[in-house]
Amino acid sequence: MIEMLWRNALYYLGLALRHPWHVAAPALLVLGIGVYAISNITRPFYSEALLVMEFQQIPSSLVSPTVTNDRLRFIDQRVLSRSNLAELAERLQLYPELATTAEPAAIAGRMRNQITLRTTFNEGSDGSTGSASVLLGFEHPIAGKTVAVVDELVRMVIDENRRLRTQRASETTEFLQREVEDLAARLSMRDTERATIVDANRDAQPSRLPAMLIELQAREEELVVVQQALRASEEELELLDAQLRVGLEEHGPAGQLRSQIAEVEVEIADKRLVYTDQHPQMRLLRQKAIDLAAGYDALPTRAPSIAETSFAPELALLSERLSQARPRREGLAERRLQLDHRIVALKQTIARVADVDERLTAIDTEREALQPALNEMKGRLATALMGERLERNDAALHVEVLEPPLLPRSPSGPRRLLLFSALAIACAGAGLGGLLAFDVADRRIRGAFDLQEALAGQTLVMVPSWRPPRPASGARAG
Repeated sequence: MIEMLWRNALYYLGLALRHPWHVAAPALLVLGIGVYAISNITRPFYSEALLVMEFQQIPSSLVSPTVTNDRLRFIDQRVLSRSNLAELAERLQLYPELATTAEPAAIAGRMRNQITLRTTFNEGSDGSTGSASVLLGFEHPIAGKTVAVVDELVRMVIDENRRLRTQRASETTEFLQREVEDLAARLSMRDTERATIVDANRDAQPSRLPAMLIELQAREEELVVVQQALRASEEELELLDAQLRVGLEEHGPAGQLRSQIAEVEVEIADKRLVYTDQHPQMRLLRQKAIDLAAGYDALPTRAPSIAETSFAPELALLSERLSQARPRREGLAERRLQLDHRIVALKQTIARVADVDERLTAIDTEREALQPALNEMKGRLATALMGERLERNDAALHVEVLEPPLLPRSPSGPRRLLLFSALAIACAGAGLGGLLAFDVADRRIRGAFDLQEALAGQTLVMVPSWRPPRPASGARAG
């Protein structure tokens, strides 16, 4: 194997010595192109700055943070936006050759490719983000431009970070303020609704239910007593009225006529035992009876009053008892009516107590749930207000530029010595490639290794270079 490599090396070395231009031409061509390219290459300058952002300088046990630091992970998207980069390139005149020919998007894209921005977040002892380091760099053919761009980028990062945190803190405060106002309005609405229900149902309050039940029982018992007294009074009135009618009939004109008629009839019966019917006394008695009957029939059918009757002490007493019993019965009837109305009202009120109690219980339950939520939201709002004040005063965030941008003294691109070394290697490779290409393109027999393929199994006889002698003049060929 080593012998074969050595023979190949000697072969190509001899080939290069026999045909030097096949090596020199590609090498010189690559050398010319490389020298021109290296002489005209633009090596940019690079400058960078390092920022450190420490979050929540005040202990979280005193003031809870209201802005999550994870939002800063998107700060590069805000700082490196197309509008910001295009405006910065125009203000600093970074690409004057593209100012009139290229679109702002193309200028921003080129500038974005030349910017280096890396954000690293460091976790704190409590697991939250404690600090963040931001590395900002920029490369440009002009050294002074790199420092100016990095300074502007640092300022934009700090301003954008402050604006973002202040905006988030304000949004949190506004959201909590709306929540507090909403909870307070709902609680006030429930208080107003409860006061309205209480005012409209003062007689049906759940607290008055035991008293109303006791009153209902007492009224029902009183109603039973009044009904019994009313029935007794009505029976007494009926009895007195009957006694008075009987007494009036007995002591009135009709009663007297009936008595006289009865006496005449008794006398006629007695006289009939002594006299005949034609006797004058008998005719006189019968005529008297007829006159009395006619007078009785002529009397009015209404019952006579006490004034129309003859004086009777028992009738006056009955009349007096009647005059006293009637107001008592009317009073009892009125009291029964009042008790009926009161009992019905109490039953209706007691029936409403359950509905009122259910509505008030539902309102109280919601109020009990709303009040702690409102207190908790007020506490969060107070924390958010303090956090917003801290963000606006930069008390919760400390930004320090650890490494400001420096004016670069040398380009950041590759060194020319390295480029020329690479060019030398490229020229050697081009020369070797040209030699190999010439060797592959050459179809002649170059050595024993080409004979095996050319003969394809046939025998090759080596004939020495022999030239026969010339015959003498005049001699014939035999």
